Amino acid sequence: MLLKIETINKYIFYLLFVIFFILPEVLQKIFRIGLGVFFVYYAYVLMYNHKISFSSIIKIHLLIIGLLLVILNGSYQSSVINVMLCTFGVFIIKEDTNIENYKDKRLFNILYYLSIVSMTTQLLILRTEDGRPNLSYEINLSGAYLFLFFLLSILTKKKIGVIFVFLASFLLLSRLLIFAITLYYILNFTRKFLPNFIFKINFKYIYGLIIIFFFIFNFWFLSNIKIESSYKTDSSRITELNDGSNMLRFMINSKVIVGLFIEKDENLKFGYGQISKGKSIKYSNKYGLMPHNEFLMAIAEYGYIFTCLCFLFIISIYNNFFDKKNIIIIAPLLLYTFILWVRFLIVPSFEMIFILYLLKFNSIRNEKNSIFGS
Repeated sequence: MLLKIETINKYIFYLLFVIFFILPEVLQKIFRIGLGVFFVYYAYVLMYNHKISFSSIIKIHLLIIGLLLVILNGSYQSSVINVMLCTFGVFIIKEDTNIENYKDKRLFNILYYLSIVSMTTQLLILRTEDGRPNLSYEINLSGAYLFLFFLLSILTKKKIGVIFVFLASFLLLSRLLIFAITLYYILNFTRKFLPNFIFKINFKYIYGLIIIFFFIFNFWFLSNIKIESSYKTDSSRITELNDGSNMLRFMINSKVIVGLFIEKDENLKFGYGQISKGKSIKYSNKYGLMPHNEFLMAIAEYGYIFTCLCFLFIISIYNNFFDKKNIIIIAPLLLYTFILWVRFLIVPSFEMIFILYLLKFNSIRNEKNSIFGS
């Protein structure tokens, strides 16, 4: 190869940086496609040169077979191809052991401050239907990307970015973003008191237990919580949880859970395909809106067979980072995946690849220095 592996992986990180935080969403598609296609080429070059472990090669191709089954059963849409391309990218970054060589302070600072300028401009210009400032993403996704930028700012000791996200969270009135940031700081102060035995448990079992608890909580919420209001767009929505928005969220989740376990919906075997924005009429007629949960969203779109493969092969990647140092990152991301349809932990995505970079950065940093510092 003309370039060293760590050099290529470094520029993958910087390209993701540009895509997420500098480019408006409307300009991102061509770069995402190009990077995804490069993942496939790059992965097979690494396989040929024995730079990817045999177990990872097996997992990649089992996941690809799972996606091909989804396509063969009628769910051929762009989102499936996106997942297929990112599957290669996830395992490329998983295998990277040269994260210390990513240091490029000048390039990082240029992109970092360009990101703040770009996102500030978007917040000044763009508005949601109810008048809130917003990035170019859907309002909930804007909060998710801002949280990733918050984590990046924390790990690289950029206080200006932390302050920027604080201010943006109240402009967006994003409850989930505010809760995720709060959870980060709570865990940062209390993680040393967490019992060590928790981190000896395989992360996929922890995730599985939380999934079960979440399913139970869905039905408990619907049965016991009285709704006080429909949908608020003022500052009171930050502290009010028993509103129509959350009721609808848990109702849709519960419908999919019932469809999966009680009604035995055959369409959930290989999924309904892309269901966002009502793209699957069959899904919309049965369940209405898409579930606000990454695990249930994966089942609805790609089926429980592929989702189980992801549970076995993708979630286990995070076991390498499940410790007291990284819990401050993993726990808020878990919160996001249980309340929103983001692809952070289960389904391969560009966001998941970026998160793996963040976890690797956090694993090698100390409390005084950043790998992007001097």
